[in-house]
Amino acid sequence: MAKEKSHPRTIKLKTGEIKLEHKYPLRVLFISDLHCGEQFGIQPPEFETSDGRILLPNKVQKTIYRQWERIKKIADQYHVQYIFVVGDLLGGLNPKEKGKYITCDMKDQVRMATKLLAEIAKDRIIYIISGTRYHAIPRGMGEPEEEVAIRLRDMGYKAYYIGDIAFVEIEGVKRKRRIFIAHEAPTGLVYPATLMSRDINWARQSQAEGKTPPVDAIIRAHLHFWLHVDHSGIHAIQLPCFMGLTPYKSTIKYFFRLQPDIGGVLMLVDEYGRLRFWHFLMPREERIKMLEDIATIQPISLSKYKESEAKRYGKMADEALQYRKKKGGED
Repeated sequence: MAKEKSHPRTIKLKTGEIKLEHKYPLRVLFISDLHCGEQFGIQPPEFETSDGRILLPNKVQKTIYRQWERIKKIADQYHVQYIFVVGDLLGGLNPKEKGKYITCDMKDQVRMATKLLAEIAKDRIIYIISGTRYHAIPRGMGEPEEEVAIRLRDMGYKAYYIGDIAFVEIEGVKRKRRIFIAHEAPTGLVYPATLMSRDINWARQSQAEGKTPPVDAIIRAHLHFWLHVDHSGIHAIQLPCFMGLTPYKSTIKYFFRLQPDIGGVLMLVDEYGRLRFWHFLMPREERIKMLEDIATIQPISLSKYKESEAKRYGKMADEALQYRKKKGGED
């Protein structure tokens, strides 16, 4: 009996909807890289500087602020209790470009960041992590992010500055959880998930050697894109941002790789201590439109040469046209 040949088959799975209910006693929102005071960082619809200037947002900032408003609604919808601002809250001094991309000074950046966070604070507890020193001021010259927390507390909100790194412990669930949070992140243009996976392995090794406590999640920012790696019982999260691509040498060189993800990340913790991460990013159509507001997109129509057009391209084009006519070519 001839053996039946094996053929590729399409398998169709029938759907059947059921309603799943989960209890999440803890809801945490992570946001990062607002870059207040930068040309393409987030800005409120209107902001008055300390010297009386009125700063209005450009087109890019208007688009980013719309995503900020969506995140505020998400925080309300899911009754977020805690917010972590994971670094680069401010644009800083911008020393390399000598302030080229900065729209206001440090004091106004602090005021702008305070105004934005006050919009989402309500009765939530806000923790602020410091960011890249490039986007603040050198050590020993004060902590502008801490000043934001102080101003928020003066306004009646619960806000605290916790420095460069934090171990956050989650209690009140059946299994205690611990999360590591820092702004700085390992960088890799080609395989960023590999570095995040390596970070997980190093965390496990460090724990096994008794050097650091065990962690269930590693939250980092700085790179302006969303990515989630999960293995060996540990989540590694790379947070999105609230800043458009600033066109300078490095970002132009890696233009397609460095396009940012705009938005925030929600962490839900169920009664068993299981972690679930949901990302809320700017819609695709708005991202494309935002890019058009940053980079010039010039349509060029390619058509047959006409004699009147050829003259515009100089003597060589004109001679080429005459040669084609002599040979019987079309103009």
